Amino acid sequence: MIAVKVKRGTDGIWYARPYLGLDDNGKPIKPYKRFSTAKTEEEAQAMADAWAARLSADGEVRSTRLPDLLSEYVATRELGGISPHTAKSWRQFTRYAAKFMGGALAPDVSGADLRRFQNRLLMPKEDGGQGLSCNSVVNVHNFLRLAFAYFVEIGVCERNVMMEVAKPVARYKEAFALDSYDYPPTAAALEGMWREDESATVKMRTYAFAAWFDLKCGVRVGEMCALKRREIVRMPVGDEHVHVAGNVVKLSGMEPYRREWTKGRKTRSIPLSDETLAAIDDFTKLQASWGLEITPDTPLITVDGSWVSPNAVSDGLARIRDRCKLPKALTFHKLRHTFATWVLANGIADIVTLSKWLGHVDVATTLRKYGHAMPEHDKAAIQELESVYSTAKGV
Repeated sequence: MIAVKVKRGTDGIWYARPYLGLDDNGKPIKPYKRFSTAKTEEEAQAMADAWAARLSADGEVRSTRLPDLLSEYVATRELGGISPHTAKSWRQFTRYAAKFMGGALAPDVSGADLRRFQNRLLMPKEDGGQGLSCNSVVNVHNFLRLAFAYFVEIGVCERNVMMEVAKPVARYKEAFALDSYDYPPTAAALEGMWREDESATVKMRTYAFAAWFDLKCGVRVGEMCALKRREIVRMPVGDEHVHVAGNVVKLSGMEPYRREWTKGRKTRSIPLSDETLAAIDDFTKLQASWGLEITPDTPLITVDGSWVSPNAVSDGLARIRDRCKLPKALTFHKLRHTFATWVLANGIADIVTLSKWLGHVDVATTLRKYGHAMPEHDKAAIQELESVYSTAKGV
């Protein structure tokens, strides 16, 4: 175990700062911890010994360089089940920290250091920064706040200094959706490809069905890929729906596989019309004609009975888009935006119900993204104003 000796600060609180050697850059590794509840030197020493034992629990000296600890945090959260996409983003954020704060030791990092780091991320590349958007830096800020809370928990840092750092103001854009000019021809082109285009490959027709179906239910692409036949629920009559309960992920070097939870870790049900159910049956018959053996647990979106990578479906839609001359901005996620926008704009469901269908964490997220699609409130308000105006004129 690492030898550690407590000292008493000028404020009367015992602390320890053991020397753990040098990091790869030749800088000293000296984690710092205060023991504010210790009433005597003996109590503080016992706490310090227990803390030092955790620092070297694996028999090796742990680096307290910020990028190293961030990498450890990401690895720990991966074991806890964060999504591969989240882990990928967090590893990128860790690389930003290595680029701009590579030599910093986590216990020594101040709020001012982290504020300067955020500013460097926002600064244009030509000026020596990273050139990130405010929204991207908000994501980095949230990651660091979680990471420093972990550092406090394992005893590497005394406090979460990210609490002293203001979060940049995110700028929210209106979600893109197909409008009344583009929706009908896009839906028709997608349906025409999967139903009738024998010149297209089985993969392309399958991806076209996935895109067409998403206009009917608005699920995420990974959730679409994870749907089993048994999750198209037809009983009881009058409550036909798609049950969204999984998510397909594709990790480097591995085949796609289904995780038994969604992005928001919420199962949910989205109602389906009789026409959509009939179309699913037609697509199932088409798949059978291609030689696919179908069971209740066979993925709905599949070519050979195995899970399909979400990236393959998204890339397939891009090729379909170009082949059918569909709007250039069209992506799988924007089909989801289109579903949500049209549901609200046509009064099919209220914002609370739509939020449940989309699997959002809260209604505020749905309102922020799609509040513009509720014109009935604006119409009612302007009609009321017209009534007031008419009364004032004596009409």
